Amino acid sequence: MNFSNTTVIVPSRNRPASVLALLAYLREELGWECRVVVVDQSDDRGARLSAHLAEAGATHLVDDARGAGAARNKGASTCATEWILFLDDDVRPSREYWRSLSDFVRRNPWADAVQGRTEQREAWRKYSADPQSWLRNTREERLYRTSFPEEWTAAERLSSAPWGNYAALTIGTGSGNLLVSRRAFFGAGGFDERIEGLGDDREFGLRMWWLGYRTSFCPDAIAFHLRESEGGLRGRGNWKRRWFGPDPSPGALYLYLKWMPGHAWREMIAWRVLKLARRPWSLPVNAFRLMRSARAARELHRRGAKHLSDPLPRAAAIQDAILQYSTNLGA
Repeated sequence: MNFSNTTVIVPSRNRPASVLALLAYLREELGWECRVVVVDQSDDRGARLSAHLAEAGATHLVDDARGAGAARNKGASTCATEWILFLDDDVRPSREYWRSLSDFVRRNPWADAVQGRTEQREAWRKYSADPQSWLRNTREERLYRTSFPEEWTAAERLSSAPWGNYAALTIGTGSGNLLVSRRAFFGAGGFDERIEGLGDDREFGLRMWWLGYRTSFCPDAIAFHLRESEGGLRGRGNWKRRWFGPDPSPGALYLYLKWMPGHAWREMIAWRVLKLARRPWSLPVNAFRLMRSARAARELHRRGAKHLSDPLPRAAAIQDAILQYSTNLGA
């Protein structure tokens, strides 16, 4: 893995300042020379970003679709490099990030995808003040492992993010800090664009695992999530949607219907109803929002998955790649 064979994909929506700050950080402070593609779903169709991104040496794509998964798919479709690195616009990789990922890929050539570790804003503040001290003082904390919460369903345990310090290896991925080989990404079908909100990366991780692709966790590839308060998913809809719209995200429930229908689906709905019942004063509104979300999830499931390419098991994808390589040699 090096700058010439890696493309960075950054989905964004209504966050021009955050995108430009990320690019300045990658180029000027970290010295990254790889290709960067910004897929812009902003309401102004990227008008505020175009000129600035060209100056920063980034490719700017405007996407009329909705959802980070669709944006990542569009960016990946323009890639010809061996590796694709997905970063969110409010994520800042550590100074050691690229070297850690490169070393990990070199030591583990079997890996189809590598998940980095994600820390939060407070950790970023401390890291910025004294990087080496922060790394040294948090080493034991990063190596610590704990049990899953008892109330979690099997599906939640299976698809939780790997940086949660759980003792069992999880399958879910976090796409704000994820390296995937181009062959594996297209072989697995990319992100399911039916999921516009939360859950697209968890579903992608489950599908990678189901098809036999090998995802590994690199705890030393640390990125910090600054959690911007505006833009992105938080910038959608008026107050009526925010107060009475589907909740949780229909995509999160669609993930259950797609991968864990039947008992697991009913168990998850029952668990959510019981959780809502703990606050009886808000139960009518929240139950209505849950009902709307479940109805929307069933409609998404009825329409079927929307992948970037036809998902193939890992062995079949490798076989196709070898056949294509042989054909190119013959030509």
